[in-house]
Amino acid sequence: MPLAFVGQEAITQKVFKLLGVSDAELADWFTGPAFLPWFRMGNLVRWGGPLSQQFIRQQVKLQHRILSSMRAYGMTPVLPSFSGHVPAGLAQLYPKANITKLSLWSHFTSKYSGTYYLSPTDPLYNRIVELFIQKYTEEFGTDHLYNIDPWNEMVPSQSSVDYIANVSKGIMSSLRSIDPKAIWVLQGWMFSYNTTFWTTQRAKAFLTALPKGDMIVLDLAAEEKPVYPKLNSYFGQPFIFCMLNNYGGRMGLYGHVRNINQGVFIARDNSGHAMIGTGLSMEATGTNYIVYELMNEMHYKKHPVVLYDWIGNYTLRRYGFSNRDIQMAWSSLVDTAYGSISPSKEFLIARPAWNMSSLAFLRYNRSSLVQCVNYIERALVNISYIGYQSTLLRHDIVDIWREMLYSILSDKYFVLQKSVDLSNLTMFRELTKPFLSVLDDMNTLMMSHHSFLLGNWVRSAERLALNILDKYLFRFNSLNQVTLWGPNGEVSDYAGKQWADLIESYYKARWSLFFKYNEISMSQGVRFNQSIFLADLYKYVEEPFSWTQQQFVTEPRGDSFSLARQLHTKYRDYL
Repeated sequence: MPLAFVGQEAITQKVFKLLGVSDAELADWFTGPAFLPWFRMGNLVRWGGPLSQQFIRQQVKLQHRILSSMRAYGMTPVLPSFSGHVPAGLAQLYPKANITKLSLWSHFTSKYSGTYYLSPTDPLYNRIVELFIQKYTEEFGTDHLYNIDPWNEMVPSQSSVDYIANVSKGIMSSLRSIDPKAIWVLQGWMFSYNTTFWTTQRAKAFLTALPKGDMIVLDLAAEEKPVYPKLNSYFGQPFIFCMLNNYGGRMGLYGHVRNINQGVFIARDNSGHAMIGTGLSMEATGTNYIVYELMNEMHYKKHPVVLYDWIGNYTLRRYGFSNRDIQMAWSSLVDTAYGSISPSKEFLIARPAWNMSSLAFLRYNRSSLVQCVNYIERALVNISYIGYQSTLLRHDIVDIWREMLYSILSDKYFVLQKSVDLSNLTMFRELTKPFLSVLDDMNTLMMSHHSFLLGNWVRSAERLALNILDKYLFRFNSLNQVTLWGPNGEVSDYAGKQWADLIESYYKARWSLFFKYNEISMSQGVRFNQSIFLADLYKYVEEPFSWTQQQFVTEPRGDSFSLARQLHTKYRDYL
């Protein structure tokens, strides 16, 4: 049941043009490619756009290839449908339609948010669903599974249980009017995101308005905060126990291995047969492969695994050879790093400030991380030829040492904060250089593996472009998403990455400016003004970076193993 959402803008465009919406309005409605998921869920409009017709046609071709491969492997793709979000002009074309403006999303202004929503209780909704699925099926065929998320992270315009139930009925009847075999696939995220609105009574009205089996609910972050126990296993609607784990692709060693190892079986045994499978719902890939490997295995296991035995097998499968020190390195993190949750926002990639929340720092005992890097050092002393050739081992050692450097930076941050509290300018000046030096070491380390290069991210975006305008736009999208995430940092750093060049050219630049402004304030004997700093930070560092034409490294530099050993020597006092 893989999600297959690529290429739907071509269908959306066809449908609304048939309804009288102009090309110009549609062009002004679509977001840029990096923000299409939030456009599709109704959170955003136009930011990062427009989409060129070349890109829209290109995505149709890509979707044909994706669906062909999925179906060839026996998969049943979940396809898009019309969720109710419409361009503003549709209300003028159909003044009697029940179209309302939803709430703004995540600090965005009305220019980019507050989408217009056509109620599924309105006859026009049924017409659009029929048009959408007809056009979609003509182009791509159907597999009868359709995703519809009417109110992702937004509040419905009405709160009565009757309205909530009627919306659910309206969505399903519209689907079945064009596809009698239709099954509605719904993210369960809205029930956990806004518990104030989604009371048990409203959730029950929404879910029980349909016969059991008409809907499949994705319990999106069940490994951390499952919703099914709070909603009586979705009142009997089939659900999938999903693991989200990764928000925005944030880096760090974290996960819930014990929750995963137990939670799947608890849900299976206590849901009254409503749980029908397991799934992955991460917002990005490239981190914490051990967690996803374990979660995938839970699908066919009958009982929880013995974690330390499983880790031994995992390292053998992942690296192609057995090494006790590497196995012990991973085992040392089971009850610490992999018993933690994702930080809300790592302090390093957040906008610099003093007195940051404790949630932004390492959320487990660092002694286990020290133990891990010491085991790695022992393994690297006599690494085998197979081990030396393993790109996966190199990836993981770089990631683990990145975490160690992040922990060291945390220590230095707190000492710097103390110097500010003491108004000790000499001490402050002496401490800023070592802090920035650790950032330099982190940047050098990350540059040694292709998975951690900002340049590859940007280059991948640029290569999608079929014309020069798209090349600039896609580059902007790729840089803005991992930094400001919006015109003014509305979701700033949500998708931040500790990547080479991003560390050097963005995070280090931010922290350097922060230290400079603090030093000026201390030398003048005046209070540091965070508001003035943030305004200048945006003006001189953040906003220009989204538009930079700087050429970033796209090929690894340096040897990951050698760099890890050098860092072990350099930072021995922390080990």
